[in-house]
Amino acid sequence: MPHLTPDRARRAITEHTRRLAEAASAAGPRTPVPTTPAWTVADLVTHVGGTQHWTAEIMERRVTDFADLPAQSPQAPADPGAWAGWFEESAQRVVTAFADDALAAPVLNAAGTTARAASSGC
Repeated sequence: MPHLTPDRARRAITEHTRRLAEAASAAGPRTPVPTTPAWTVADLVTHVGGTQHWTAEIMERRVTDFADLPAQSPQAPADPGAWAGWFEESAQRVVTAFADDALAAPVLNAAGTTARAASSGC
């Protein structure tokens, strides 16, 4: 298995987000998501794109305290025709926020502690 580098992870984020946008647009907003039957494709689009925007903001602002976390994630555009652009923006924002020079920055991680971004999974 190839070694996961930050550059390879950034390329994967961009590519897989693009593929999700294509699949979501083809499926349509009301299509149920097979692995989460209570969700529609529109729910999944909002979750993934919103999480990417939220995560990018945490890294952009170097959030180290729960009190400083973004209050909410952005909602996906209602028009499925706008999903591809919104996803492209969210993926690019993550890729930019996790640039090589940012990977040593302290940020809050899911465990509630402050860690370097590079050791938090990217």
